[in-house]
Amino acid sequence: MLIKLQSTLRIVHRAVRVNHPDVALSTRFFGVSIRQLAQSKESRPNHKRWAAHAPDFETAGLTEDNLQLLPTGQVEREPRLSESKEWISESLTSGNRTGARMGQRFSEIAFTPGVKDEQLAHNSRKLYERMQQPGRAPDALGNPDALGPYEKEFIEKRDGFYMASVSETGWPYIQYRGGARGFLRVLDERTLGFADLRGNKQYISTGNLKKDNRVALFLMDYAAQSRLKILGHVEIHEHDTRAQELRDTRAQELIDQLRVPGEKTPAERALLIHVEGFDWNCPQHITPRYTQDELAELLAPMRQRMQELERENERLRSLEK
Repeated sequence: MLIKLQSTLRIVHRAVRVNHPDVALSTRFFGVSIRQLAQSKESRPNHKRWAAHAPDFETAGLTEDNLQLLPTGQVEREPRLSESKEWISESLTSGNRTGARMGQRFSEIAFTPGVKDEQLAHNSRKLYERMQQPGRAPDALGNPDALGPYEKEFIEKRDGFYMASVSETGWPYIQYRGGARGFLRVLDERTLGFADLRGNKQYISTGNLKKDNRVALFLMDYAAQSRLKILGHVEIHEHDTRAQELRDTRAQELIDQLRVPGEKTPAERALLIHVEGFDWNCPQHITPRYTQDELAELLAPMRQRMQELERENERLRSLEK
């Protein structure tokens, strides 16, 4: 498949660079810069959400150089300090901070005294003090840390996430949970859920969470260079022999509700995650990566254009005969 894709893209490169000078192409990646296609104006991720995290760059000791969001040497570079200030001003004056600020509860949990000491030592404490100020619009129950529409959309588009738990020995443990896109469901503004499929039967995460139900999720969108961190408490509904003996149908009902249609792997339990807090990360140092589906979507216009050019070539050849 890789050879076929490489050959196709080289043909596209030769055909399109003359007819579409506005499309930035290079031989850096399979004969074409996929990243440049993904970072078009229409699809470029909205870094305004991260920029709103930093309302006071100078006070925090940040400079134009260390604010640069992409490593040097990239073909494209995200806006620097001057442009980010405009984004910040808009966010603070409009009050539209949904999806742009970390939840207050997240900072209460994550910013321990030791963390604050490090922030002071590295001149970022004032910045994060501003971030901790109330600003997100609360939900109907007055909770400013509720998941909003942007978080819901982001979560339900993921086909996997990293899940961290704490063992009885005090060691952290991280596991990847994957499935069909949307297998992690947003049940309400404070609750996530998914059907836990049978795996290698080590049950490390399950055992950890039954002893300490605190969990951390890390959700990545590599193509858009976005990441969302979620802290919560897990509620496990086990579909096992004991549940059957007690005639407890809650687990099976949740599994049926959360299970992705067409999934063939047996689901052993349902996990509900009661969200305590969340935080959006900046896109810095996230290397763009693309799934086969994402590549197919990005390349579809070029393949269509290549077919049009081939038909045009055939027409011109017929006129010469």
